[in-house]
Amino acid sequence: MASPSSPSILYAFVTFSTTIRVDHGDKERFIGVVDRILMELPKASTKAYTHEDYTFCFISDTSGYVFGCVADNKLKNTTIFAFLKEIQQKYETFQNQNEEEKSKSLKVDY
Repeated sequence: MASPSSPSILYAFVTFSTTIRVDHGDKERFIGVVDRILMELPKASTKAYTHEDYTFCFISDTSGYVFGCVADNKLKNTTIFAFLKEIQQKYETFQNQNEEEKSKSLKVDY
């Protein structure tokens, strides 16, 4: 279990155009800043911004998807971008699955 002072990712999301498709974490705390940055973010770019105690990192592609997160600024950008790349790869793999494969991957056993 991480200690309270361990740097961590506080909010992560995937957007298409201006619509959040998937997100997890402290949305209420960061969505205002994230929305402002997303409006200015160029396509096909990798960007990191620091504001107060937080780092906002984004990977955008040419099709309009943005993979982003907000992290404690003590977390290294290389770690944050490795996380975002993994999320991007998993999301793209999921999007490319046919409907039968998607239903299998979303199945939850109780």
